[in-house]
Amino acid sequence: MRKIKDKISQLDHWTDKPETKTVVDNLIRDTLWEELPESYDEHAIGKYRMQIYEYVFTRYRSVS
Repeated sequence: MRKIKDKISQLDHWTDKPETKTVVDNLIRDTLWEELPESYDEHAIGKYRMQIYEYVFTRYRSVS
């Protein structure tokens, strides 16, 4: 979560712009692919990605 919070703190109103929402979503995707064991398939990672993104979107609209 630290990576995501650090990135959000660098973005100006990240939830207001499609480009910055995509940056956060891609960071979540890339982090899951890098850090989860290979036994997780694309479907599972996609599901977790959506759940994490929804959590981050509602919880971390702004990070200082």
